[in-house]
Amino acid sequence: MVEMAVIGGGPAGMAAALQCSRSGIETVLYERQELGGLLREANLVENYLGFPGGVSGHELCSLFSEQMRLQGVEVRREEVVSLDHDGELFVIGTACGEERAEMAVLATGTVPSPPGQGLDADQELVFDSVIPLAEREGLHVAVLGGGDAAYDYALRLSAANTVTIISRSLPRCLPLLRSRAEGSPSVSLMDRSALTALRKAEGQVSIELITDGRPSVLEADALLLAVGREPDDALLRGGLGGLSESLIKDGVFYIVGDVVNGPRRQASIAAADGIRAAMGAREARGL
Repeated sequence: MVEMAVIGGGPAGMAAALQCSRSGIETVLYERQELGGLLREANLVENYLGFPGGVSGHELCSLFSEQMRLQGVEVRREEVVSLDHDGELFVIGTACGEERAEMAVLATGTVPSPPGQGLDADQELVFDSVIPLAEREGLHVAVLGGGDAAYDYALRLSAANTVTIISRSLPRCLPLLRSRAEGSPSVSLMDRSALTALRKAEGQVSIELITDGRPSVLEADALLLAVGREPDDALLRGGLGGLSESLIKDGVFYIVGDVVNGPRRQASIAAADGIRAAMGAREARGL
């Protein structure tokens, strides 16, 4: 048994685990992948204080991970598949067995929104993460989406590839991201373009579009989906059931970060959420 179980290793989860550890609360953090969560995808983080010139998501995650190591926080590379409460303790289920904890922080972040029929990410030609493409060169990558993520991914890939951003409407991204994309010789923009069909053959994707009422076909080596994200709240729909509200009121359960923050997916907001949860846990224990 441990005092605190933190589920999710993005900025919110890491901040909560670090602060709990500093407060003398025995803490275990569960993360099935590398630490960092969605932040690992970011090309450039420019609004995290302390980095005047900006910092890549990868570098910032590496710094966070090193801080976790130096702080001595226990990280278990396990996927939490169930979360329950037996009336006294939380029961955390993984493929390796069960662990019990007095308190828990849920920081599971988000998952990609369903992209639509025929657009399932196969991780060969169609992707819902930029990471598998980040080290590749000489590709023509089509990015579907018009928000900040689509433009950030495109700019990240444009250093070694050519990129076409396909948006069914006018872009919803920050103006500075649009300006950078327009200024990049490696990035092309297709606004008001609706994807109507996708065909895969011989290592390429043929993307059929309607642009301003006219049909066209775009050939690419890969298609990257950036069409939105949804809360990864499956654990709340499991055995925990309707207990979460009462456990939150009792000061033993906290839900933090992107899983509850909607479109406000910012590393600084998530980290602050994690610190706030850890401070609440300390107060609940009378420390």
